Amino acid sequence: DGLEALAAAGYVDHWTDYARKEHLRHGYHLSLSHRNGFEVELHWDLAPRGEGFRFDPAAFLNRSVLYPREGAPPVRVPSPEHLVLHLADQVREDSFSKLKRLVDIDRVVAIAEDSGHDMDWGYLARQARQGGHQAVVGLALQLSRRLLDTPVPAEAVRSLEVDPLVRTHISMLRPEAFILTQQAFRSTVARRALHLWLQPGWGTRVRWARRIIGGS
Repeated sequence: DGLEALAAAGYVDHWTDYARKEHLRHGYHLSLSHRNGFEVELHWDLAPRGEGFRFDPAAFLNRSVLYPREGAPPVRVPSPEHLVLHLADQVREDSFSKLKRLVDIDRVVAIAEDSGHDMDWGYLARQARQGGHQAVVGLALQLSRRLLDTPVPAEAVRSLEVDPLVRTHISMLRPEAFILTQQAFRSTVARRALHLWLQPGWGTRVRWARRIIGGS
């Protein structure tokens, strides 16, 4: 399997046998390193299990694109729509604290347009809603459009709007200021509150609130 192939190439992980077994059961990737300095993440899923945010691996694969390389095997990469979806989730993982994540989204959209790819914003919105990413993707696209002038249609942002109560609480947390001031200026309370309101639905928000109260 992939782990054996990487081990044969000199990559090692630093997990104990018990920790590796538990991580394979409950996690979604392993980190391995090589003595030459390279690091590899071996994924069997696209997000941690048990969270409200989900990805559809089959959809990622079916819509992926093969890019030829001279003198080397072609590389399979996700479609621009799925790249934006995944990058938006990384913005969430970083608590909207790193402007470079929005720059990544901006560059994917720009490169797609330059290469003649017509972004299917409707498909992206459907995938976001199906996976519970509606608030996350909507906020990421809104900020990228506002701060970087990313060519995202206003209708694409409107199609991902959440209910007024959630939208109000997110706006009170001033996400633009969050991402412009970077992580060093972010309070733990504000970070947790932002994650709470980005959760997909009240059930997951209640579970997230219980995690906060429990100190996890």
